[in-house]
Amino acid sequence: MRVLLRALLLALSCVALLAPPQSSAAQPADSWERLGPVEYASQLLGHRDGSIFVVKATGLWRSRDDGLSRTRVPLPLDPPPRGRLALALDPWNSDVLYAPAAGGGLARTTNSGASWETLLAGPQRVLALAVSPADPQTLWAAFGLPRPTDFQLLRSRDGGFSWQVVDRASPYASFCFSRVSLLYPDPLQPDRLFASYSCAAGRTFSDVLRVSEDGGVSWRTLLRPQFAYPERLVPGIRPAEWWLVANQDRRIGGAQLFTSDDDGATWTLRLIFPERAPRAGRPEAWEINALVIDPLQPGRIWLGLGRSTTAGIGLRTTGGAILVTTDGGAVWWEASAALGEVTDLVLSADGRWLFAASERGLYRQLVR
Repeated sequence: MRVLLRALLLALSCVALLAPPQSSAAQPADSWERLGPVEYASQLLGHRDGSIFVVKATGLWRSRDDGLSRTRVPLPLDPPPRGRLALALDPWNSDVLYAPAAGGGLARTTNSGASWETLLAGPQRVLALAVSPADPQTLWAAFGLPRPTDFQLLRSRDGGFSWQVVDRASPYASFCFSRVSLLYPDPLQPDRLFASYSCAAGRTFSDVLRVSEDGGVSWRTLLRPQFAYPERLVPGIRPAEWWLVANQDRRIGGAQLFTSDDDGATWTLRLIFPERAPRAGRPEAWEINALVIDPLQPGRIWLGLGRSTTAGIGLRTTGGAILVTTDGGAVWWEASAALGEVTDLVLSADGRWLFAASERGLYRQLVR
């Protein structure tokens, strides 16, 4: 098997392995089916009603039949900018979406994009959005104000009709840009919110994972990864279990995967992708863009990866992969063919299909 990684895989105190599949549930790497044309796909959202949403270079698309057909969903900013879009779905009604408004602020549709209403007007840049799965009337919106150093976190308890500022950052003395790498509501507790945000400058290389038990008013730190930004948080199958992806600053390269079995009180480093190292004359590194846990098969986890190399004074993405484990992270193997950079993953509501967004389009694989 072609080895993709120069990674140190940690499981408890033992070194985990990159190996061929050891489970009959595994699928061959060439069993991916492309859905639609070859075009950059940056983001996936799944809904409990079976709908799959994909953000592409041409806009937002929705499928109700496991990706076989797709309907375009108009956005206030259409087509969307390249990269991840601040976009949130109502967990109970897939026709209700929240997205940045044209010209700044926040907009909502209740009819799958046929029309949009502005909830918050102004020049604010929407940095992140989140809807509580435990209470879809509870929303959070992170804004970067006209000055890049300004930041506000707003909360609504009535579906976006009224808002309260729950956290803010005063203007910093030095120049920096407000950034949000994670905004994740607890799926069971409507006032519990996980986040990672700061004002980043050229000297900034990391941030912390924090949690609020009162909707964002007060915070406590859970984890401070070394030279990394917390970016993906996923609840495990067992109670109080969490999985966290922290990607290192792209100037350094690399990624870290953590787990917690005690609701975030302590964390174990399970997987390391090392810092940028030379390969074929160019330094390169891997980062984790997606993490999916199979709720129907304990121990099966997928990671979506991107690989970047230095090119002159900049960075260039040069591919990616999907890794899978069926034993909770002790052994990983490649589960993707030539998909290029994998930007996101999502499992269908019935658990039958794994969808992948990549630089080459939207793909799916039958996993059970």
